Amino acid sequence: GRLFLRRNVSYANPEGTDWFEVEMPINHTAISVSCSDNGQVWIVTCEGNVLFRNGISVDLPWGNDWIEISSNIKVVKLACSSLNIVY
Repeated sequence: GRLFLRRNVSYANPEGTDWFEVEMPINHTAISVSCSDNGQVWIVTCEGNVLFRNGISVDLPWGNDWIEISSNIKVVKLACSSLNIVY
């Protein structure tokens, strides 16, 4: 799968200007994506692994890499907010 985000989203321009493709981690296919209200992005892969998008900031809203979260369980779907992650 492919992951896209809207570029240049702001209060003055809530629709943004265009789409930007975020590079997915090698050998992983996302089956679920969740974004928190504070900009965190999490994906669940076909294998049940959870990855977190690292380095997201105002200056770099797409982040710079993915970090795999170690878990002893196979995750199917997750949802997150600014305070909690539920899977």
